Amino acid sequence: MAQDGTEKQTEQQKDVSSEERHRRRKKRYAKEFRNTILVLLIAGAVIVLSAVFLIPVYRITGNTMTPTLEEGNIVLSVKTGKLKEGDLAAVRYHDKILIRRVIGLPGDEIEIDDSGTVKVNGEVLAEPYVSEPALGQTDVTFPYEVPEGEYFVMGDNR
Repeated sequence: MAQDGTEKQTEQQKDVSSEERHRRRKKRYAKEFRNTILVLLIAGAVIVLSAVFLIPVYRITGNTMTPTLEEGNIVLSVKTGKLKEGDLAAVRYHDKILIRRVIGLPGDEIEIDDSGTVKVNGEVLAEPYVSEPALGQTDVTFPYEVPEGEYFVMGDNR
């Protein structure tokens, strides 16, 4: 009988030990789960902040940049203050972001004739990205001098 009591005690100790291991394992998994969620949240926040402030991502809608960019294309934009003629730029216009090509820099004189030929400072602008030159509708009177701190932009599909 004494042996039966010892066996029961040993079995109870095994159960307690097993229960303790299970509790510790459960606690460790819960901690790892919390840490994983925290890392994913931080990574997501970094990605979102980068996309908004450093390298915005835009989906092209419409055909104003055809043939260079087609509707549905996705482009990354790098924020810089150093634009030059021919660069593509993301421009805010009436609460929309538009992708356009820089035609004129501050101080440049822009002229577009009835056939759609663009001249910058009196020289015809080479535009291999334009499939068919056209004037289109505009409220700008030509010749137009680009004000300081501003840029003259146009879409490629004219």
